[in-house]
Amino acid sequence: MIGADLIEAITLIAVLPFWRDLAKGFTISELGSDLRADHPDFDTERDRLLHALGLAPISEEEATARLLAVAVRTAPGYVPRVPDDDYLPYELLFPSGPA
Repeated sequence: MIGADLIEAITLIAVLPFWRDLAKGFTISELGSDLRADHPDFDTERDRLLHALGLAPISEEEATARLLAVAVRTAPGYVPRVPDDDYLPYELLFPSGPA
């Protein structure tokens, strides 16, 4: 699960196209800088996409919090995993995860 519903999932993917790398220990700042270095028009294009789809813009921090909330909401019965070498659950990888 990426979002609570399809609208949230699309919003989160548009705002955080690097969402999978967040679970690998990279920060929003690092990933955002790399993305913008490669795609300097990212913010404008993201905003145009969200507007065209009628979706409300949210900050990268808010998107990250929502992504984590979805992962936590499914635990303990189902913990989403990221495609890395160790297949660690999100809750173990996000430093600001639940206590």
